[in-house]
Amino acid sequence: MVKYAEVPRIEATVKNEMVVNRQESNPSAKNTREELSGSFKQFSELISGVMNDTKSVEAFNSAQKDNFFAFLGKQSEQNAVTSQKLDKMRDTLEKKIAEMQMVTNEACL
Repeated sequence: MVKYAEVPRIEATVKNEMVVNRQESNPSAKNTREELSGSFKQFSELISGVMNDTKSVEAFNSAQKDNFFAFLGKQSEQNAVTSQKLDKMRDTLEKKIAEMQMVTNEACL
């Protein structure tokens, strides 16, 4: 059994050990907090970068969509112009063929 006289000595020893442990763990805890803070900062910057990249990709997609519809409109216009030109060519060819047939028919008569 512990003698009453030894209690103050044990108490002082425990207090000293607690002080030493606190002094030893404080720098370690500080380093851990700093590392954690740095990790959070890096994560925040990474997320911020991803969000900016996402906005850039969305802007690029929007621009591509606008360009696609502009191109589609121009293509439709070009198709209409080409169709009109082909109609004129067909009319011209039909007239020329008709003239040639008339000349051939007159020559045969």
